[in-house]
Amino acid sequence: MESSGTHSQEVPTQQNIAAQRKAQEQQRSIKEQILSQILTPAARSRLNNIALVKPDRAEKIENSLLGQYQSGQIKQQVQEEQIISFLSQVSEQIPKPKVEVKRKNYSDDDDDDFKNDKDSDSDDW
Repeated sequence: MESSGTHSQEVPTQQNIAAQRKAQEQQRSIKEQILSQILTPAARSRLNNIALVKPDRAEKIENSLLGQYQSGQIKQQVQEEQIISFLSQVSEQIPKPKVEVKRKNYSDDDDDDFKNDKDSDSDDW
């Protein structure tokens, strides 16, 4: 084996991890600050409730709002009704699970077993 001293992947150090966490916290702080500016209290509350139940959908709504804010499409505070509309749009984009019931077909499964046969005198049951 060669010991060239270089690795294709660098092991993250505690400093790197701490720097990444700090950057993520700053991004989250900026995101929260922008959302608090563009959302009414009722809309913010609605979005928080959505995040409790469906965090992935709330994140999509937040990202959509931030994108619209950055492109200058949001001129006034977003109302709760608009959050509900965003939720409907996001829900339509997510494919609904398809439930399919497959029943086994047995060759000896006859409906004759359940008919009342008056000609039969014997009770095998």
